[in-house]
Amino acid sequence: MTLTQLKYAITVSEAGSMNQAAKELFISQPSLSLAIRDLEEEIGVELFRRSSRGILLTPDGEEFIGYAKQVVEQYQLIESKYVQKEKVKKKFSVSMQHYTFAVNAFVEMVKQFGMDEYEFAVHETKTYEVIEDVRTFRSEIGILYLNEFNRKVLTKLFAEYNLEFHEILRCGVYVYMWKGHPLANKKEIDMEELAGILRELTLSGTLTGFLHTRNDSVADVVKNEGTTVLYGRDYIEEELLGLTFKITAFSFFQTNSLGAEVLYSKAREYVGTTKDKVVFDLYSGTGTIAQILAPVAKKVIGVEIVEEAVAAAAENAERNGLDNCEFIADDVLKALDHITDRPDFIMLDPPRDGIHPKALEKIIDYGVDSMVYISCKPTSLARDLAVLQQRGYKVVKSCCVDMFPNTVHVETVCLLSRKAQ
Repeated sequence: MTLTQLKYAITVSEAGSMNQAAKELFISQPSLSLAIRDLEEEIGVELFRRSSRGILLTPDGEEFIGYAKQVVEQYQLIESKYVQKEKVKKKFSVSMQHYTFAVNAFVEMVKQFGMDEYEFAVHETKTYEVIEDVRTFRSEIGILYLNEFNRKVLTKLFAEYNLEFHEILRCGVYVYMWKGHPLANKKEIDMEELAGILRELTLSGTLTGFLHTRNDSVADVVKNEGTTVLYGRDYIEEELLGLTFKITAFSFFQTNSLGAEVLYSKAREYVGTTKDKVVFDLYSGTGTIAQILAPVAKKVIGVEIVEEAVAAAAENAERNGLDNCEFIADDVLKALDHITDRPDFIMLDPPRDGIHPKALEKIIDYGVDSMVYISCKPTSLARDLAVLQQRGYKVVKSCCVDMFPNTVHVETVCLLSRKAQ
């Protein structure tokens, strides 16, 4: 096993394609394939699984690449310090869900140690990927919240991956309210009483429903661990660009509906004609964009991981008289391996963290001429655009829509194309 072979394996894992990796390494594809095959035979492990969509890491391959990256990084540190005589920064990364206290602590740590000696990075992601980042050495530490619901499962994963969990703090439950509030002096708050107070408020609109959702997670994420309808119904109805949508509490839908009409009108403008085309709407939520594009398309396939949102999307399509929409409840990364249709156009509207790198490679491999990317986080958009541009796409035009006035947040719409427009 040589350092060169390790570098080859790392490049193939990041490129997801033997052809692309060979180009980046400036060697022929047969030579690269032979080097990888020799490495696999030497260590007795299959690192990559070949498929029509490219090359994917096996579970053993993911673990091996984690170690390989550490070896190569340490070699580069030695080379920089002792051969090139450069001052090298140490790397320190943290993976976590979006915990405000952890972000603040991270900022304080950066202030304390400065950026001269260390290169700091924080990755906001999902629970399982936090564990994966630490297991594969992408991050030095991960921050997770353990409770009675997830403790058993996570503890088992920690043991399986030879990871250690150290408690840094215990979190209680607190309720903050104005001291003149009718409930301020009560030791316990009865949900039925709270619902009654809300119903007595003078509102410009109509109180459709009041729901009590149990969520024992401290992360900034909506996690349904049980919902009780205390008043009314568990959904609202919204009209957007002439279509009607039923929206449940856990289905993604833009809260600024007037701004959403501007956003989706711009997206529809960028998409252009969809006549007789098969359109993929990835991260489709309640199917808003899919149904806006469906009237003249041959077929629209929406993929969304939240099952409740998929059920709502299917119901909304039926309400709007659209019979050419199909909605799939699955992770985009997994779903693309099973969809037999091939898209003529792809619409992307991922969550704040952007698109999983492996999912992005699968999306690129479809080779569609154009796609539209809607993003609510410019930094993750910039990261994904860099990959898309490396693989032959270019940004034709983009537009920012201020969906959240008086905040730092903005929605960005980008039209990407393989061809000159």
